[in-house]
Amino acid sequence: AAATFEAALLAALDSVDERNDGRLNMAELVAAGFDRALLAGLATGRDGSLDKRQLVERLSSIAREEDDEGGQLSGSEYAPELLRSLLTTVARILHRRKAEAIASERRAAEAEKNAMLALHGEATQGQFRTAMDAAFASIDADGSGTLQLGELRDAGFDHAVISQLDSGGDGQLSRA
Repeated sequence: AAATFEAALLAALDSVDERNDGRLNMAELVAAGFDRALLAGLATGRDGSLDKRQLVERLSSIAREEDDEGGQLSGSEYAPELLRSLLTTVARILHRRKAEAIASERRAAEAEKNAMLALHGEATQGQFRTAMDAAFASIDADGSGTLQLGELRDAGFDHAVISQLDSGGDGQLSRA
């Protein structure tokens, strides 16, 4: 049970860590729904951030400090509130991640359907545009809105095709 709790907590915190650096700042945690007052007592680095793994370990240790007599959590006067808030927030974050994954999967399936229709010459103009937008977005690894030579090569385009597509000769393709 403890491993499941820690895995769920780490998964939720991974999605909160916008910089993907293993550290969470209060702004990231509060934006995700964590209560600032309840997090205030946790140790932070000089920059006010929390190490993700240390946070998981600390919160897990609070969860394990259950008193057999009254079922209350010890270690901190805020422990019961913190855990209730934490579990609610983790559930909300994981639910949001699941909903985003489902929506992303639906968009991918729709784009695949539109690409197949376009391939067979049966797509409407809107379906064709949707398929091309999805293809562009999947190739645009850096999210810049332009396709660089490296991104095109990584997607499997050979030099001849890239040369034909690059009408400006600048080694970049835009959506236009």
